[in-house]
Amino acid sequence: AQQQQQQQMQIKAKAARNLLWFMQRGEELLTALAHLHACHVAHCDLKPSNLMLDSHSGSGALLISDLGLAKLHAQDSQA
Repeated sequence: AQQQQQQQMQIKAKAARNLLWFMQRGEELLTALAHLHACHVAHCDLKPSNLMLDSHSGSGALLISDLGLAKLHAQDSQA
């Protein structure tokens, strides 16, 4: 029973970390998704493991990865 309670606490802690991360990076994530949508791309597999921080440039910018399931939608021809 104690082991199960400890596992539940770990799951809740991980969920809290994910929520905090999204809250801190929310605007950046929404901007990136808006850019994809402006290019008529739907990611279709957005989840925490497909979000990374750029460590190569030193900017720490949010990167959306794994576009393997992404869909390209035709641009509306109507104004």
